[in-house]
Amino acid sequence: MYFTDLDSLIAEINKIYNAKLKLVGEEMQAIAKRRYTWSHIAFKYELLVEEALTSSKKVDVEAETKNIPYDQLLELGHAHLKTNLNF
Repeated sequence: MYFTDLDSLIAEINKIYNAKLKLVGEEMQAIAKRRYTWSHIAFKYELLVEEALTSSKKVDVEAETKNIPYDQLLELGHAHLKTNLNF
């Protein structure tokens, strides 16, 4: 990397950053196309339903938020999660 002044250094860094950002974006797009297609999601739901219907031992499902004090949830703007009546 060669530069003559601050502006040319910034330009060189931006070239590297933009190239890396483009590469990461392309990688993430490939992951999304592979993992988040409707056929893949439907397959995962099918496995989940099959497991739920065939499992002899049912586990209790509870929100982890029940263990967080209400004042902390309120401070974080998530006080609505304290009740599971909505879920």
